[in-house]
Amino acid sequence: LNEKDAQTISQSGIKQKGKLEKMWKIQYNQSKQYAQRCEEAHLKKRQKDEEEQRKIASSNSSKKQKSPPTFNKKEMHKLITKRYKQLRKDGKMSVKEAMAAARAEYGADKEDESSPDAGSQVAAMFGMPM
Repeated sequence: LNEKDAQTISQSGIKQKGKLEKMWKIQYNQSKQYAQRCEEAHLKKRQKDEEEQRKIASSNSSKKQKSPPTFNKKEMHKLITKRYKQLRKDGKMSVKEAMAAARAEYGADKEDESSPDAGSQVAAMFGMPM
């Protein structure tokens, strides 16, 4: 390249630099706006999820106060298992706590308390009083 070509290239770069800088700023501002919209959407989603959790918690407390519905054993087992899996999926409860909570929601824990222990049932089978 000779000096004239170098000068032409440098002059053309200066003109393009202003245009390129404007394009870059436009894209940069658009990306900042996009990031803000995403952050706002994420915040709204988190608030909505927290609100749903509060509703579930309040409905669970109201369910505990009501008498549990009666189901046959297979339906009861399916419901308890489904609720147990939901509680475990949330990851906030241990295995034992999740099962106890699921059984308590459907009243299966009361059923266990009201039934006699295994020893007295076996004794009754053999006709022995306990």
